[in-house]
Amino acid sequence: MNIESLTDYIAEFRIRVIDSGFKRDVQDFLQSLPNSQSNIIALREIAEKLRDGLENIYGSDLPEALNRLFPTPKIRPFTEKDRLEEVSALASNKTIAQADFFAKLHQIVQQIQTELQQNEAEIAKIEGFIVSYVEKDVKALSDARHALVSIILKDAPTISSLKELTKTLSAWNRVLPLYHRLLKNESPEDVRLVQVQNGSIDFIVNLDVDVAVNLADIFATGFKCYAAYLAYKKILKPITDTYYGNKKLLASEGERDKDMLENIGVAIAGRIEEQHKLAKENGVKSVHPEKMIEQITNLVTSHIVRGNDIKLLSLPKTAEPTEAEAEANQKKIDLREASVKAKNARRVLPPDDMKKLLEMYGEIKGEEKAK
Repeated sequence: MNIESLTDYIAEFRIRVIDSGFKRDVQDFLQSLPNSQSNIIALREIAEKLRDGLENIYGSDLPEALNRLFPTPKIRPFTEKDRLEEVSALASNKTIAQADFFAKLHQIVQQIQTELQQNEAEIAKIEGFIVSYVEKDVKALSDARHALVSIILKDAPTISSLKELTKTLSAWNRVLPLYHRLLKNESPEDVRLVQVQNGSIDFIVNLDVDVAVNLADIFATGFKCYAAYLAYKKILKPITDTYYGNKKLLASEGERDKDMLENIGVAIAGRIEEQHKLAKENGVKSVHPEKMIEQITNLVTSHIVRGNDIKLLSLPKTAEPTEAEAEANQKKIDLREASVKAKNARRVLPPDDMKKLLEMYGEIKGEEKAK
C-alpha cells in the first residue's frame, strides 16, 4: 500500500475522532454517566449526543479507512460493530426501565472508549513505523512540481466490467492532459500511474501540483452542487404532498428540479472557465477551450454522479510554509468534506431520482461524442 494512502487514512482518524472532539466527548460521557444514573433526562441527552457523534463518524470515510489500516483479526476498527444502530435503538426506546437504560448506555460508551484506545494505540505504532518513509516517499513521488491524486472508482458497472473500466480509464487518460493544457502552456507529461491500491479500484496518479489543486477545486464544486440537489430532493416530497395536485405549483417545482439538476454541470463548467480565464491572464494559450471544458465537465459530473470519489493525497512541502501552500491544503480539506456530504446525501436518494441523475450525467462520452 502507498505510504501516502496510509498517511491519509491516519489523517481521517485524527480529523473524525480527535479534532472533531469525539474522543473527548466519549471520555466526558464515561465520567459523567455515574452522576446521571438517577436522571433519565440527562441519560437521554448523553445518548442523543453520542448518537449525533456516531452519525458523523459512520457517515464519513473513517470506517473504510480503519478497515484498510486494520486488515487482520488482531486489532479491529471500533466502527466494525454498528454502535450507531445500538445507540439509536436505545435512544428511541421509550419504555425501557431507567436502570436498564443506564446499564446499556454505560456498556456501549465503555466499549467505544476501550476500542478507541486500542485503535489509537495501533495507529501510533503504524505512524512510528512509517514516519521514516513518509518524507522519502513524498520527495520521490511529490516533488516541487507534482502532487498525488487518488482516483477512486466505486460504482458497480465500472468495477465489475472490464469494458466499462477500460472506457473510464481511457477517458481519464484523455481528459487529464486536456485539463492541464487549459491551465498550463507547457505540454503535460504522460499521466503516471503510481499505484493501484489493493482491495479497490483506486488509482494513484502523479499530476502537476497546480493542475491537481485546481482539479480538487472543481470536484469540490461538483460535490457541493450534487449534495445541494440531493438535499433539495429529500425535502421536496413533504412539500409537494401539501400541493394536493395544484398544477401551477407542481409545474414550478418541476422547473426548479430541472434547473437544479442542470446546475451541477453548469457550475462545474463555470468553475473550469474561471480557472482557464485566470490562466489566460497569466499567459496560457489553448485552442478550442470550450470543447475541452465540455469533455472535462462530462468526466467530472459522471464520476461524481456514479458515486465515485477523488482525493488529493499529498502536496509538495516547503521549509517555510507559504500562502499558496496553505490555500492548497485548504482545498484538499474542502474536497474531503464536500465528498463526504455528497456521499451521505446520496444514500437516501430514491431509485427513480438516481435513475434521472444517471440518465443526465452518468454516461462518459467518447471524444467523438463530446465534440
